[in-house]
Amino acid sequence: MRSERECVSALAGQLTRAKHTLRRANDYEELFLKESAVYLLAQMQTQEDRGACGAVLDAYLEEQGGEHLAARLAQAVILQAGAQGKKLPLALHETARELQSVCYVKSHFTEQAVNTLEKEISVFYADSFEDACEQVIDRRRDGCLLPYMGKDRLPLPGIARLIDEYGFKKCRMIEIENEEQSTVYLLLSSILRPDKNADRMELMICADRQERLWQTLRLARSLGICMNFPASLRASSEIPQKDEPLFCRVTLQGAREALLHVEAVMALCLPESEVTGFYARRYIGG
Repeated sequence: MRSERECVSALAGQLTRAKHTLRRANDYEELFLKESAVYLLAQMQTQEDRGACGAVLDAYLEEQGGEHLAARLAQAVILQAGAQGKKLPLALHETARELQSVCYVKSHFTEQAVNTLEKEISVFYADSFEDACEQVIDRRRDGCLLPYMGKDRLPLPGIARLIDEYGFKKCRMIEIENEEQSTVYLLLSSILRPDKNADRMELMICADRQERLWQTLRLARSLGICMNFPASLRASSEIPQKDEPLFCRVTLQGAREALLHVEAVMALCLPESEVTGFYARRYIGG
């Protein structure tokens, strides 16, 4: 019968061999990602949109059995495209000029928000919130300024409805906290017009494969991005692994380039998802 010392020594030997095997597996995994990215980039360059690129990724992962690597493989493709100086048809549409003209409904409470805008944006009146939205849709103005939250810090139902009804994108947040009011205003536009200081991204998530969503958000965390989950998901440390599709809004906060990188990964892994805001927060206190 082996002595205790001999048993421990045998286990130590097995542990060493296991670690060596794990290192080799990791090396092969990295090689798989690198070679796959080169192949997939060539396939995706001929596609017309993000949905088609996502279909290429889906087919490849199904063939290779690498679903657990979906987000990392998407990231490898994006990094490979950058290294080769090539573009894929999935980039965030942020080439529109910044807001030049904004309309708002005049009231005593909007003065402080408007004062922060007038130095850089032309500001005009609107007769009502609906009129402000219509001016944006009719392209008479680039965007509109609407109150979004009151003292309870909950979205105002009527405004939230208008944002969804008109499909507006959040371009800037103005938070006011003083003796007169405690509220949040939003600069909204029909297309994304992020300013150079944008450090928040809002995503409308549509995930048939919830595991892919969790992979992507785990990648976001590794890049130093903070996340604001819906209340229904905050209690869980991970996205629930269910079969039914998941629809929710997630807000990410971090460095601009990191946000753009994660959005590109999301475009490949979950092409039905949509960016509904890319904005900076301006705070007015006192």
